[in-house]
Amino acid sequence: MSSHLLIAHGSPDPRHAATMSRLVEEVGSRGVHCEVAYLEHDSPTVEEWLGAHSHAPADHEPVAVTGLLLAPGYHAQVDVPQLLANASPTQTIDDLGPLGLGSWLNPTLDDLVTRSGGSPSTPVIVTAAGSSRADASAYVAQFVKQWGSTRPGSVTFAVATGQGLTVADAILTGGTADDAAIVVLLMIAPGVLADRVADLAAAAGVQVTGTLSDSPAFIDALAGRLES
Repeated sequence: MSSHLLIAHGSPDPRHAATMSRLVEEVGSRGVHCEVAYLEHDSPTVEEWLGAHSHAPADHEPVAVTGLLLAPGYHAQVDVPQLLANASPTQTIDDLGPLGLGSWLNPTLDDLVTRSGGSPSTPVIVTAAGSSRADASAYVAQFVKQWGSTRPGSVTFAVATGQGLTVADAILTGGTADDAAIVVLLMIAPGVLADRVADLAAAAGVQVTGTLSDSPAFIDALAGRLES
């Protein structure tokens, strides 16, 4: 059986780690064995996980590593590669890069909108965490545009932090009382930023979806990507 390591960001919010543990369990129930380590806040950290597995026999199967990161930002391009470069010589690491975005995620977003009472014609505001890197922001914006092309309702891209259209500004133009927009959380798990967006939406009387991990479609998609 192949071994997979998922690298999550980590959060001071305990719901984040609890969600990651559930993801590992549910993906495992689909026949894909994996473990999770964190960049910060939670345990085991990536360094701790690598240290605990540093004495694996030389003929041990490679560990396929996927960053649970949706964009090629600083964590994906700098932090994770540097951490994996410090692995023991006895460890064979197959760095698959960040999970990223793509049409494989479309069913998840569709499902989140439906679960929040929307339809394909409902205007939506897709809200990502945001990034300090322009290339990462452009990458996410391109994905949102791609998903938007599959549905009749309008799709607006907003960010919780960093440069770009703010969630508050997007809500002002995202719908009317008769045709209210839904804020779609383009975030894997609950945490500080997801709560910040949800609070803004609630204050404006706008519906907000759960995070990606709230959709069974995401679990299926994640398992499929790890198997491929």
